Order: sequence, then structure tokens, then C-alpha cells
Amino acid sequence: MTRPAVTALVAIGMAMTGCVHGHSAQPTATPGATATTGKNVSTPAGQEFSYRGVHLVVPADWPIHNEHTGCPPYHETGLYVVEPLRPDEGTPQCMSSPPPADGVRIGPLVGYPPTPDGEAPIINGVRLAKVDVRGGVGYRSNLGPVAKHSFWVLLPKPAVQLLFTYGSDVKSAEVILASVSIDS
Repeated sequence: MTRPAVTALVAIGMAMTGCVHGHSAQPTATPGATATTGKNVSTPAGQEFSYRGVHLVVPADWPIHNEHTGCPPYHETGLYVVEPLRPDEGTPQCMSSPPPADGVRIGPLVGYPPTPDGEAPIINGVRLAKVDVRGGVGYRSNLGPVAKHSFWVLLPKPAVQLLFTYGSDVKSAEVILASVSIDS
């Protein structure tokens, strides 16, 4: 799937999800350890971020932005809380962007074909890989919008999706993914 097609699908889906749920998330970012189900969970140095019961740790110097666009700036480093586009905002026509930087986008789960609990979905003919995160299960797709420099993680229980982008080394994204936990 081409980047414009994926971006349009995500934008439309997020707009629809925002209309269905009718509320925006109130994200929080705090330094230090993660408290999950009454236990203290060790996290890497950085700032913890929470969104709809999903917690992750990003580098301390990363800016946190609200993002309300169909054409994300993948070349900028940081954590982006994706706010759904409204249906009246249409489908964006995005130009190609410069090489990607390390970043994470978090927002409502959209475009997820419902599957029985614990069964990995098939998207674009590819069965997603199961990812165990603290407190739950997610599904990973390496068919991100930035070819060879991005991947999705879908978290069905909290209805959240994460898009990881990375510049030259996937390890930075893998470290952040390893910090993800879900409230049970």
C-alpha cells in the first residue's frame, strides 16, 4: 500500500473513531517508573507517557505534540498524540517527506478488522505478528507508511494504535516498544 493510501486510511479511520467515541484523550507525561496494577515496573530512563491505559517511555528530551493532520511530519523526532481528523476535513494529498526520524505516534485504533480474542488479524493479506506487552497482547505490522523505516503496533483491548518511525536503526523503536504496558 502506498504512503498516501495508508495515510488517507489512517486519517479517515481516526476521524471516524473520534466521531464514534466522541472524546479526546487526555495524555500525560511523567518522568520515572511506571505503576501498573499495583506493582512498580522498571522502565528505561526517560519520560513515561500514558494514553487510554497504554503506557510507554520515550527519551527525556523528546517533545510531545498533539497532531491533527493527514500528512504527518515523519522527519521530526518526538512523540505525537494523534487527534482524529473530522470527516469534513477531507482526504489529504501528501507530498513525499524527507528521510524519517525517530518518533512514535499514538492514537485511537482504526482500520482493525475484528478477530476472535487472541487471534492475529490479517491486513493487506499479511497476518500480523503477535507482540506480548506487559498487561496484554498487541499485533505488529511492518507495513508502516515509511517504507523500511516504520511499523505499526495495534493494541485491541485499549483500542490504541502506535506507529513507530526510525531513522537509520530500528533499535531505538524496539527499546520504546519494550517499555509498553497496558492497564489490566
